[in-house]
Amino acid sequence: MFDWFTKVVYNGFKRENIMDIKEIYKSIREDEQLLDTYDKINQKINFVIDHGRLHVEHVLGYVDLICDALKIEKRTRYLTFIAGMLHDVGRLESREEHSVYSAEFAKNYLKGKLSNADIDIVCEAIKMHDRDYFDYETTNEVAWLLYFADKLDYTRSRYIPALTTESHKTKFSYNIDRFELVPSKDAMTINVYIFKQSSEFEEIFNTRLAEIYIRILAHFKKEATIVFKLVWGYCFA
Repeated sequence: MFDWFTKVVYNGFKRENIMDIKEIYKSIREDEQLLDTYDKINQKINFVIDHGRLHVEHVLGYVDLICDALKIEKRTRYLTFIAGMLHDVGRLESREEHSVYSAEFAKNYLKGKLSNADIDIVCEAIKMHDRDYFDYETTNEVAWLLYFADKLDYTRSRYIPALTTESHKTKFSYNIDRFELVPSKDAMTINVYIFKQSSEFEEIFNTRLAEIYIRILAHFKKEATIVFKLVWGYCFA
């Protein structure tokens, strides 16, 4: 079942060495076998929304955005980067249980690179990035950050042009350009840049995503007011 894991697990690392966390992350980002695996995921699932390299890059960008806004310390940031690099690799095995497969892969992949304690943190975060597994009582900050970053990646740029139809263009995520987090002393504002308004956007964003974002930000900024600013009819050069 896990033949594809083995090809990646032993590639490019001395398993007996625990490297500096920043260097570990750099090595993972440069692991072509891992990146090729993400390319294979898109080929296998043939889905209109990217779940490969592009999605990973988006998630890493959102991790940076969130950590800057919340002033997250560097070690936690880099552990979240590592979790972000590995969080969807299990989609090559299963769509429904991909977070479980991804966590299992990460546990083997990170042996000899991180401490056992850090591996447990990263693997738990990877498993919990699927909302069916996320525990809102967790104290794992990496899990909170990865969950937030992954759920912010509902944007038009994830749509694969060759697979995008007219019906896809009515979807709420197709009409989102990007998110911004703007912190202040007593509030956290989420700017949502929208191409155009749609009934599906209001239904899904307001009933599902907004609640997730509020619960996550309430974890980090318990006394802050959470404000959504929707920028409709956003125009791009």
